[in-house]
Amino acid sequence: MKEVELFEHNEVAYEQLNESLKHNKCTTLNRATGTGKSFIALKFLYENRDKKYLYIAPTYQILEQLKRDCYKIGITPEDLNIDTMIYRSLLDMDMDELYQKYDGFIFDEYHRAGAKKTYRKIKQLKRNLENSDDTKKFIGLTATPIRYLDHERNMTEEIFDGNVASSLTLAEAMLEELLPVPLYINSKLACKDELDRISRRVSRLAPTKEKQELEKRIEKIEKEINNGPKNKKEMISKYIQEKDGKYIIFCNTIQSLEETYKEVDSWFSGLGKVKKYKVYSNQQDTENKEKGLKQRTSREVNQANLDAFNNEKDGISVLLCVDVLNEGVHVDDIDGVIMMRKTTSPIIYFQQIGRALSFSGRKKQIKIFDLVNNFGNHNAIDEVFTEFKEEMKRLIKLHPEKAEKYQAILDKFKIMDETKEILSELNDIDKNVTPDKIIASKIDYSINLLKEKLEKVDEVFHLFSDEDSQKAYATVSRYYKNVDNEQFKRLLDLDIILPEELSMSYEERLSNLKGYNSIKEYEEAEYDLCIEEILEFMANNKRKPDIHSDDDEERKLGLRYLNAIVDLNEEQKAKLIKGIRSNKIGYEPWEKVLLGKKVRGKDIRQIIKISEEYLKNGQALPEHLKGAITNITFKYNIRQNEQLYAILDESEKIEEEQKQQINERRLERLSKIIETLETSENVDKETADEIARLSFSDRNYIKRKYSVFKKQQYNKIIPGAEKSDLMAFCRKMKSLKSSDFASYYSNIEQDKKMYETLKGIIEFMTKNGGRLPNKKSDNELERKLAEQLEGYINSENVLDKIHDLEKDMQSEWYSPEQIMYELIFEKFQDSDIKLAILKNVEFFNKKRT
Repeated sequence: MKEVELFEHNEVAYEQLNESLKHNKCTTLNRATGTGKSFIALKFLYENRDKKYLYIAPTYQILEQLKRDCYKIGITPEDLNIDTMIYRSLLDMDMDELYQKYDGFIFDEYHRAGAKKTYRKIKQLKRNLENSDDTKKFIGLTATPIRYLDHERNMTEEIFDGNVASSLTLAEAMLEELLPVPLYINSKLACKDELDRISRRVSRLAPTKEKQELEKRIEKIEKEINNGPKNKKEMISKYIQEKDGKYIIFCNTIQSLEETYKEVDSWFSGLGKVKKYKVYSNQQDTENKEKGLKQRTSREVNQANLDAFNNEKDGISVLLCVDVLNEGVHVDDIDGVIMMRKTTSPIIYFQQIGRALSFSGRKKQIKIFDLVNNFGNHNAIDEVFTEFKEEMKRLIKLHPEKAEKYQAILDKFKIMDETKEILSELNDIDKNVTPDKIIASKIDYSINLLKEKLEKVDEVFHLFSDEDSQKAYATVSRYYKNVDNEQFKRLLDLDIILPEELSMSYEERLSNLKGYNSIKEYEEAEYDLCIEEILEFMANNKRKPDIHSDDDEERKLGLRYLNAIVDLNEEQKAKLIKGIRSNKIGYEPWEKVLLGKKVRGKDIRQIIKISEEYLKNGQALPEHLKGAITNITFKYNIRQNEQLYAILDESEKIEEEQKQQINERRLERLSKIIETLETSENVDKETADEIARLSFSDRNYIKRKYSVFKKQQYNKIIPGAEKSDLMAFCRKMKSLKSSDFASYYSNIEQDKKMYETLKGIIEFMTKNGGRLPNKKSDNELERKLAEQLEGYINSENVLDKIHDLEKDMQSEWYSPEQIMYELIFEKFQDSDIKLAILKNVEFFNKKRT
């Protein structure tokens, strides 16, 4: 029998394993990645080869690595009495039969045993262990027993009854110099994804001055963190001076791996020629194919590349991989890792780091380059550093003579965060581009554009012949729920036909909103009631309301739910989630997004598919889908983001076109009413009824428009002795003779008296139901007014207009008397101005003579 010797720290762990198995049927080795768990397991299997063990791991690569590790401790795979299997293979097997076949089971990377279907199988296997009197054993190996993204389940507790034979944390391993301490560089290049995300959000703001300022700030950051090869070369040359070194690059996708493979030479160009290797699933054997030789399997190609990389001793060597090296596979003497794969899983994060932090007796510092801000995702390395310092304090108390040694190790552990200031700036920009602020900017910009356009046209209808105006109007219409009270006031001041949803007076709006600042705010306040009704419906029906239901109340509730779910607060979401869970109702993909549940790739694909169906049918996205897509693009940096932005843009385009069509039909209808009013002697009943059916805003617009027309008509009732407008009057003054002044004075005074008379007649008509004063009246004042009226009526045309005015005074939907008052006031003003001009001209004429 061969003597298997391990490093001292692993010999201690091996003894602890044996001791634990004397008292327990199952136990674990929870030891940091790279400290040699597999060697401990191999020694155990070798010294217990009289028993048949099943070794289970997540991947075939780990099992192949296990065989190679045999030679490192002086044995061969044939010296072991084991079968191997990956966890996935358990799913098709009978656990009772499997249990009978072996004397024990070793679960490598046993945190992976918590996956739903695998967990059921292993628990079946565990029941056999618990219900038998045999001496079979369960042994678990992992560095990370906690499933962080699965409600932080502790798999040591769930499968191995909480038994831990030996534990060695990353911090402990570093302080004992079993693992090297890292220089962790959270590169400024890691800000690129966040910059891209916020840049896309800024691009959705309306083209305002504020947007320009934000874009300048974005541009400045872009110059600093341009994610090109040149910047990566600067990063490498800043932190690496050695011309020998082995580095692993973790890529997110095969495509990004291939792109990186082409440019990685330039990163290390200052250090010498780079030897490159690739490892990823389904890799083709292009080398043998080109040589016309038999092609190797993907596994064989990957293994050959791994072996070649491991055997490199001189110069710069780089291994690019996708996932394959995360668990269990060891590579020798790594000088650093470059993380280009973003992950929210602390397990995957530490496994990537662990490729460099492996025991080899080296004292050199290991470099970890984080190019995707994994550092910021969960602060795991910060936690290691904190744990490191706490562990150091504990060890110094036990071994004060080693304090200097521990401090020297701590001094090597450095975290260089180049992202802090950049991310702080991006975060500040981010606060200005929330969904609500983006919409508010679009509304403000649209109002300002309409105001600007109105100043350039003499007819409100001409405003809507302009494409920019149409888009601005459609934007206000689309986001009418977000229009706040201040914006609504500005819209009223434009004195245009408002979108129907906003067609009301300011007083009506305040009354309707009951103290809230927008329709959206008001609706959000109503969501509590909606949620209560939804919960009651689900409790009674074990499903959510169907928007296609024949039941009118259910259909309405379903639609309210779809509108409400987009804007629920956290408390309302929690209530809804609890109700869905308690009634065992599933989630739609868009619900997962809006309620903050875990979203998978298939959910996003389903949302895209549903959305594209709407667009294909020429329909804008409903609010719940639009909200879900917006949330995805704001929360995640994923490859589908560009496709999702395109979907949102297309939906907005359809919605804008639909709004424009509605507005065109509406304007056409109003135009016809106005045309009818202007060409008819009276407002007929049909037209009056049609006006009565209009919205408040449209009725007001008709009144204003018709008032302008009537004002032109009523102006003809007041011919005046001095008929010139002010411009014509001024021109006449240039050639005025001394003999003409008396005539002009007389005419102006005559006109002013006539305006006084008309004012008295209008006041009389207003007080007397719109009728004209009668010469035969018993009232002396009325008789006098009638005589004055008759005195200035000097044509049949004026008489007809006077009688038209009498009929119009009966109108209930506009004010003829108000128009006449305005006209008379204007005429008075003109007369006073003319009189002042005449006096000045006369004065200067006398001076000249």
